[in-house]
Amino acid sequence: MQALPDGVEIVDIHLSEDRCYNTFMSKIREIDKIAAYRLVSSRPGEEPTKIVAPQVISLGISSRNKKVFSKPMVEILYRICRFGCVDVILFPDEVVRSYPVWKWPIVRAFLCFYAKGYKLGQAWDYVRLRRPFLLNDISNQKLLLNRHDIYFSLTENGIPVPNHIFVRRDPVTLKTYLDDVIEDEDSITYGGKTLTKPFVEKPFDAENHNLNIYFPVSVGGGCQKLFRKMGNRSSFYCKESKIRRDSSYLYEQFILTDGADVKVYCVGPEFAYAEARKSPALDGKVERDHNGKEMRYPVILAPHEKYVAKRVVELLQQNVCGIDMLRTGNQCYVCDVNGVSFVKKSVKYYDDCAYMIAVLVYGHFCEDLNTVLAPFKVCNGKPKNDKASKKGSTLELVSVIAIIRHGDRTPKQKMKMLTRNGEFFKLFDKYGGRSEGRIKLKKPSELQDVLDVTNSLISSSNRKCSQDAMDNPAKLFQMKYVLEMYGEFLGFNRKVQIKCLDDKRNKILEFKFKAYHPFDSSRVDFTEGSLLLVLKWGGELTEVGRLESEEFGHNFAQLYPNNPLLLGETKAIHSKFSSGLLRLHSTYRHNMKVFASDEGRVQLTAAAFARGMLSLESQLAPILVHLVKCDKQTTEMLDSSNQVEFKLHEVKKSLHDKLSVNRHIDEKMISEITSQNQTYLKSQLRELVNPFEACSRIHHLIYQLYGEICEKFKISPQGKYIDPSITSSVPDIQLCHSETVELMERRWGKLLKDFRMQNNNYDISLIPDIYDCARYDFYHNSKLNLKYLPELYECAKQIAQVVIAQEYGITPEEKLLIGKDVCNRLVRKISSDLTHNFNIYDDEGHVLDAEAESNIANPSRRVRTRLYFTSESHIYGFMNILRYGGLFDSNDGKENGSNNIFDDYDSIGELDFLSHILIMQYEDLLVEKNSPERFLVEIFFSPGNKRTKPITKSRQLTRPSIDRNQQRKTNSTKKKADARLTQDDCSATLSPYSEKSAFLEINSSDQDRIVMTLSENENDQADSCNSDQFNITNFRFDVKRFRKPRITPGKFSQKSSFVADSIHDRIQIGKFIPRQRMVQFLESFLPPEPRR
Repeated sequence: MQALPDGVEIVDIHLSEDRCYNTFMSKIREIDKIAAYRLVSSRPGEEPTKIVAPQVISLGISSRNKKVFSKPMVEILYRICRFGCVDVILFPDEVVRSYPVWKWPIVRAFLCFYAKGYKLGQAWDYVRLRRPFLLNDISNQKLLLNRHDIYFSLTENGIPVPNHIFVRRDPVTLKTYLDDVIEDEDSITYGGKTLTKPFVEKPFDAENHNLNIYFPVSVGGGCQKLFRKMGNRSSFYCKESKIRRDSSYLYEQFILTDGADVKVYCVGPEFAYAEARKSPALDGKVERDHNGKEMRYPVILAPHEKYVAKRVVELLQQNVCGIDMLRTGNQCYVCDVNGVSFVKKSVKYYDDCAYMIAVLVYGHFCEDLNTVLAPFKVCNGKPKNDKASKKGSTLELVSVIAIIRHGDRTPKQKMKMLTRNGEFFKLFDKYGGRSEGRIKLKKPSELQDVLDVTNSLISSSNRKCSQDAMDNPAKLFQMKYVLEMYGEFLGFNRKVQIKCLDDKRNKILEFKFKAYHPFDSSRVDFTEGSLLLVLKWGGELTEVGRLESEEFGHNFAQLYPNNPLLLGETKAIHSKFSSGLLRLHSTYRHNMKVFASDEGRVQLTAAAFARGMLSLESQLAPILVHLVKCDKQTTEMLDSSNQVEFKLHEVKKSLHDKLSVNRHIDEKMISEITSQNQTYLKSQLRELVNPFEACSRIHHLIYQLYGEICEKFKISPQGKYIDPSITSSVPDIQLCHSETVELMERRWGKLLKDFRMQNNNYDISLIPDIYDCARYDFYHNSKLNLKYLPELYECAKQIAQVVIAQEYGITPEEKLLIGKDVCNRLVRKISSDLTHNFNIYDDEGHVLDAEAESNIANPSRRVRTRLYFTSESHIYGFMNILRYGGLFDSNDGKENGSNNIFDDYDSIGELDFLSHILIMQYEDLLVEKNSPERFLVEIFFSPGNKRTKPITKSRQLTRPSIDRNQQRKTNSTKKKADARLTQDDCSATLSPYSEKSAFLEINSSDQDRIVMTLSENENDQADSCNSDQFNITNFRFDVKRFRKPRITPGKFSQKSSFVADSIHDRIQIGKFIPRQRMVQFLESFLPPEPRR
């Protein structure tokens, strides 16, 4: 370091380890002249540190004051000067602006970095004049200011980046240099390259942080707008779906990262420090700690990720830089490269970074001293001691698996139409129907094609068109009405299936049609080319269903060690719900995956559940894209296959024959319809007395209800559907989920027409649909005060509970066989999920860095969660496997659960919305690792929602009103939650204190409202969690101490504030089953895998 005689004066600033940053800032303020600053390390009561190195290398630091004088920078530079071999000289803004470069202090090493307002040109002039060693190449820093240049350079050198498109526009005319961008509803095309939504839109200007993420119409469309943090927000969701055309943009494929981003901080090619945070694109809420800083958590990089970081550093010649990485599976992608970036509030990082910079600088000039990087100790995430710290039997939760049915929905409706029209055949061929024999059309463009064909047939005056449509123009009008009634296609509320009847793979359709429509089937020649067009609508998740699913997610989070003292956090913010769980998820300590079938109601249930479980605040569309997996493989796993349709049809046909007989039910008939242990269904059948007369009564009540609707709202009963364009006198009364009275009339009119068949028998297969509609109107549309609806609901419920339960098999053998076929892929996946934890520590790349995170007492602990959202078929199927598969037939059944446990299950009746099966796996740390008793499994079951009163406006379910304004800047982290909800309607409520040791508690109380408030004592207890006396090493519980309930995976400090007074008993159907036995049981139902 050298100061020129007429150059900038250099002022020494002495710093000590105690309050280093505060001392530095106070001394800077005392200097009243323009000068450069040299940092000198000293300790209280001692002289400044003497330099003992053979030579001292001067290191100049130049940028804007807000960067150079930042706390992380001062902490690092202070540590560098403590080594005694490097002199640190700071070039403040005043020196850069007031002096020419030839008057700046002469240094041998130079680190400058761009900040807004800083002129890299001056720094480049200084470098050309003095020729110092550059830690960060200046010319490449200009490259970092343009995203186009960064991506182009990374791509040219084989560094993985997301698939992308550059759209360059003239800055004046805004015209693209190539052909214009072709924008469709779910994709863009430019220069012969196409990107499908979701994709990210980034300005070329790297300093412009206004990014957009566009979502496909199938999840609701719209976009998430990202921006620099403003308060506690970093993004928001809006309905805008059109791309911007006001500048040049980079479009890249959106990479699924499970809602977490990774930032890599590099210091030289050999050192990389990584932190994870909640992705700003997930819900836009910035999670902050008690000091008001964004919460980030150190994680360990996988070897291939470290190699990618090294290549970026060497390519761009930026020894000190930040890299944004996207992790998905075993792949990583670089999505941005920043200039000099430092970690905040990590003493370990300050030490390592200072050491690495000193080594880079000193090693460049003194290679003969063999100054090399000492090997750093790498944390592999393994616990130092897996033995329990206390004597006694202790278990640790290692995995949670749940199969969950969707939430409350509107009635499902469908219309079938046979056709030989050539236009529909063209549509069938256009979307590849010949390859599978059937197609499913859900996308907006596909449904628009169906609507166009329908409108064309209606408007045609050619009689042949009507004949080709099986002489049923009323169904064409109905199809037109349904496709147009929502105004826009969202992919959630409608779908059209077209099946070729003469295809051998669809032979089941002929059997079904002849069984249930003998009159119509006599007019159909199944050997000729005919198409069966099935239009399905309804079945949408209601607002109550969404709120219940979200509340269920909130309560599900209590299954995990939610309390900071259970997490082992000594400086955490206490959250009443799931901030601890969110932290686990963000740091990969909680490995969570959410799977959903392709049904819209299932996907929205999964998204709402995740929103509540992780305390997110975004709309459901971003959560669907980020967290919910619903690809082709997932759909095949969670949807019923075509192979099981034959068996289901045979069972339904058998039920139809047995329940269509006009005779009193006797014990023989009961034994033919139910299996031995189904006590509840037997009692229901005895109450029916005569199933034919019960159906007749239901048909009569539907007739009365339909007439009441028409009379009450002055609707003329229609024998067939008419053109909805005709002016109607129907009053504009909005029912639940924006349904109109006219749609309600059509819904009941169709059931009235179809329930009684041509041979005067009743279509038993429609019983679930009748019960579905009656239940929906009884709970959601009670304000209409329909006289015949309550009796219809009770009558339909009585017979529907028998039909629905027995549709998946009458005898135990049938139930087991159908269950195997329905859940084949799901059983294989769950078996894999259970055994995955056998090598839980093998994957080091997605583990919290235990050495770097000092605020967590046991950072090595991880929990693996797999949530499968599906329909009732998989709940029934998997329960039948557990019930009749022989898991509890051994002699130790009393210890691990036995068949009499299913007495409670058999007495339930129907499985309602949000019914689920829960599998929890524990690890006993006192048992030898190779022992089959090391891992134990518990199984729980919940029948879902149980309502007893209609949902009225005054009793509408609402989310808990939680005050989320945290007291930042203080150690006190009090939170109060005023959670108001209707006891009948909050269906999924958790408590760790249940008499039957199960999981989900079902509200069935008749009280109007229950108000629960987090008390001051609970807040005081939350505050006390920060004290050292509550620092628990692991979240584990003593089985001997916690005999009841065994499901509790930790010492819950307080009862859930969402526990109602009257709760439906929960069911535990298996406890402490050895994992090996459970896996062998599941694998016994799997077909052998084909040889490769």
